[in-house]
Amino acid sequence: MLVVVDSDEECPAISGPSLLERASVVRINLPVAVVLAKHEFESWFIAAAGSLAGCAGLRDDIQAPANPESIQGAKEWLTERMVGTRAYTPTLDQPLLASTFDLASALCAGSFEKFHREVERLLSQAPDAW
Repeated sequence: MLVVVDSDEECPAISGPSLLERASVVRINLPVAVVLAKHEFESWFIAAAGSLAGCAGLRDDIQAPANPESIQGAKEWLTERMVGTRAYTPTLDQPLLASTFDLASALCAGSFEKFHREVERLLSQAPDAW
């Protein structure tokens, strides 16, 4: 079981262990991982912004900042880099951006790197029948 949530203003390293403990109690017969995206899930898009140029209304010249997870207000950051008056809308834009962004580029975001590591761990522990 994989749980992914935004950490918002909370520190992922502090909130994560208690969420993992709660999730483990619910599903004790399955391997469990909990990942908190630092601030917002969209921080991972910012980390790989260059790979999203021209996608979902983002400008063609978009580039990732040096420290993408330092940005609070990732949705607003994306909106500011959209063409014209278009605004980032999670329900419309998130599926396309999530299926498009370059995973290797996003590894510079510590919380995405943890997500990647946890997915690999869960897959390695999956029963052969899966």
